[in-house]
Amino acid sequence: MKKLVISSALSCALSVFAIANVSAQVQLPEITVTSTASGSEVSAKVTKAFSETFKNVKDVRWYEINKRYLVKFIMDDLRNHAVYAKNGHLIYQITYGFEKNLPMDLSAQVKDKYYSYDIVSAINIKQDGHNAWIVNLEDIRYLLMVRLADGDMSEIKRLTKSSPQLDASR
Repeated sequence: MKKLVISSALSCALSVFAIANVSAQVQLPEITVTSTASGSEVSAKVTKAFSETFKNVKDVRWYEINKRYLVKFIMDDLRNHAVYAKNGHLIYQITYGFEKNLPMDLSAQVKDKYYSYDIVSAINIKQDGHNAWIVNLEDIRYLLMVRLADGDMSEIKRLTKSSPQLDASR
């Protein structure tokens, strides 16, 4: 069940990441937070749950997706996405960060195995008490995506870069 939840969260994170990359093509309906809820407004339960969970946030934007609420916001100078059910239950939270935001032990674990790579980004996914990280790495030849969860580290994706320098050396 644990792996299913984390896999589900990672799929959501990758989907959100893909959506972010094509955001010019996909337009989510932005909705307004008001004191009374209707079909296109965020319920009081959801806004209360959000304000109790997340403090000192900026640039809050709400969207309705599949009968749930996606909230995009900045907290601690990092971009965040959270999804809430209509009853105010937090389904998951994604924080988009960098190497400095990755816990030291996880950073050391990644650097130990991928010592010649630079950590480009670190994405934290929290769902139902589980905490997973997706770390994007880069070296001269490859782009890697590594998953860290429950003490395990696994490579999700490896892409070979294409560049004139690499092609000329073959």
